[in-house]
Amino acid sequence: MEEKSRQFVEKGAQIYAKVGYNFILFLMAINWKDALLSSGVPLEYSVRRILESLDIADAREYKYLRPNENGIETQFSIDLRATHINFKTNHWLELFIECKYRKDGTSWIFAPDTFSELSTSPFSSTFVHLDLFSDSGQVNEEVVDKFAHNYTACSKGVELTDAGCNPKSIAQALSQLKYGLVDNFVDCILHQVDHLLGDNSPIFSHAAFVVTTADLWRLKEGVTISDIRAAKDLQDVATNHDLLFCFEPPDNELQRYAEQKFRSSFTTKQIEWMDRVAVARGGHSFQHYTDVLARSYPCYFAIIGLPRLHATLARTMDFFSQEGVFLKR
Repeated sequence: MEEKSRQFVEKGAQIYAKVGYNFILFLMAINWKDALLSSGVPLEYSVRRILESLDIADAREYKYLRPNENGIETQFSIDLRATHINFKTNHWLELFIECKYRKDGTSWIFAPDTFSELSTSPFSSTFVHLDLFSDSGQVNEEVVDKFAHNYTACSKGVELTDAGCNPKSIAQALSQLKYGLVDNFVDCILHQVDHLLGDNSPIFSHAAFVVTTADLWRLKEGVTISDIRAAKDLQDVATNHDLLFCFEPPDNELQRYAEQKFRSSFTTKQIEWMDRVAVARGGHSFQHYTDVLARSYPCYFAIIGLPRLHATLARTMDFFSQEGVFLKR
């Protein structure tokens, strides 16, 4: 053991003599910068500053409980949750944001997809509007859908680095958002049913973001395995983007979680009230409403580069302040 220790010290001395003190300091500088950036703290701070510049204050971590893979109730969290309130229309835009710092050279590559007005995945589904039990009106989703041509849809993605492929990175970020949003759906509906924010209960709209420093790519339409094998560069088979809407509807596990969450969170009296209001407003029942939510939402997640975030949020806020977006009951 003493011989090995002596050899280790001698080796260190040789390295020091060879590279010099200044080079070691240089390596230390690189290491602390990489460690700090990789922690995600600077990225979260940057996102919070963007929100504050848009008068969206008090962005904070959003914690919630759900069973883990072993069925044990466990605390999970989303990096940031913030709310923009339009007092004129009584519209609350709920923003849920996961922040994913990645080193230069990291790419996120997604399969192509399309917004379809004939299915359960129109562009309006990029938001989840909880307006059936609002006294302030409802969202005109036809107006929202008119903006679909300005944006690009995608589906399942994967992370590529110099070290290889990481299939879990993007999926984990989306999972955090999915379950956190469902948890908040219940809280928002409770606020509407019990009028906890006043006699005129608000409209809630939810939007989910993954903000990243990775390069975003979308495979070209119709690309084949042969095309990829023959390609010299990634741009031969994919296009670079700074904003993509990833379509990932609820799987059976999320649906079961959502259904159980809705069933266990309301009293009989609250459900009876919601049944009456739903029918009066052209709906069916609390059960039908929450079944649709559990089966279909959330289904779109904005995957966005940090430089694009400010403009996208500003445009979103401006859109919801326009005439015709909300319909009176």
